[in-house]
Amino acid sequence: MKRLFGQTDFLRNTVILIFGTGIAQLIPILLQPVLRRVYAPADFGAFAVYFSLIGILTVIANFRYDLAIGLPEKDEEGANLFFLTLLTNFLFNIFLLFVIILFRHSIAQFFKFPEKFSGFLFLLPFGTFFFCSFQAMNYWLIRKKAFKSLSINKISRRGAEGIVQVSFGLFRNSAGLFWADIAGSISNNISGIRQMRRTAFNVHFFSRPVIISVMKRYIGFPKYNLIPHLFGTLALQFPVFIINRMFTKTDLGYFDLTQQAILAPFALISVAVSQVLLQVVTKKKHDRENIYHDFMNLTFLLLAIGLTSVVVIELWGPQLYSFVFGKTCRIAGEYSRILIIGFMFFLIVSPMGAVLMGLEEIRIMSLWNLIHFILIFGLYFVTNITFITFLKLFVAIEVVAFSIFYLLIIKAIIKHDKGIITVQENDTI
Repeated sequence: MKRLFGQTDFLRNTVILIFGTGIAQLIPILLQPVLRRVYAPADFGAFAVYFSLIGILTVIANFRYDLAIGLPEKDEEGANLFFLTLLTNFLFNIFLLFVIILFRHSIAQFFKFPEKFSGFLFLLPFGTFFFCSFQAMNYWLIRKKAFKSLSINKISRRGAEGIVQVSFGLFRNSAGLFWADIAGSISNNISGIRQMRRTAFNVHFFSRPVIISVMKRYIGFPKYNLIPHLFGTLALQFPVFIINRMFTKTDLGYFDLTQQAILAPFALISVAVSQVLLQVVTKKKHDRENIYHDFMNLTFLLLAIGLTSVVVIELWGPQLYSFVFGKTCRIAGEYSRILIIGFMFFLIVSPMGAVLMGLEEIRIMSLWNLIHFILIFGLYFVTNITFITFLKLFVAIEVVAFSIFYLLIIKAIIKHDKGIITVQENDTI
């Protein structure tokens, strides 16, 4: 990594976040052998639907203004973007709570959510609010380069989740999966508030005129990114809903296990890298520096991680799942052999979306999100297939979609770097 990046902040900050992410993810991985023996696959299937709903709702609640927190040059403007996201987040979840009060049973029926778990739909507004609040805190900490704080927060969340999951699991109470998510989010927020105070965040930054000003200035984020990114998130979560409707809860439970064991660590690495990358690209844009070199080096690093994972899963996937999670979970290892290629493309390309954010190329990302959703949505109309065939089709779509995304990002980078060269030549003349 030193040879790739040199002694740079990018290297140091990336290592800090990946190390913190690794420790944080180690907690649920170590607990999975216990959890998979005390909770039924159907319980995990129901929770997967619940968590997918939160994943979709979190896209809307902050109106995407949280992405802009790190962009203004003045901290006052960044802080007021934070206050703006809290306001939109609060109002959205109040509305969501009323919707659930009125239509809880209809929502449960539509998503084929088990009736015994339908009461947990009331947790959706709270889970969404806490998750979105912490997302906004994250972007403030990224702005202040407090990457060590981000790592501490991740560990705090996973620790709280694990305690609640195991505590409920010992009594065979499947509610533990749902309450653990709330406990983790609350822990995240408490830790996030403490870390923000250490970065000189001050509530006295609050200013109604500044909030109105930044809301207008960064209107492009909700205007051009909210609906397309919602489609993008639906594309990521839609397989869960399709499996839930077309196959069994047990199939969904095993699919969820593959996501927990492989995709979740990949996603955390992806988020960690993208958080550092967003700050780096934003700074290089302001300083008029090229970013292609760092982009390609990061690609090779993520490719090495991805290929190593592919080799391990293809050679020993079923045996590892059987040994770690129990003999009944061997089938999940077989599924992982199929899914690992799609997961690898996610790992390599997904964090690169931060480049488009930093360059404020929102429309390009919006276009891809729409393409991704259309491709995934097409699976809904494929009927009379086995679960294995469904997984293979899903992986093929992921490979195609993320390849397109990667090419779009490279195109944006080349455009940016050529623009810098042109400006430098004009300055020389």
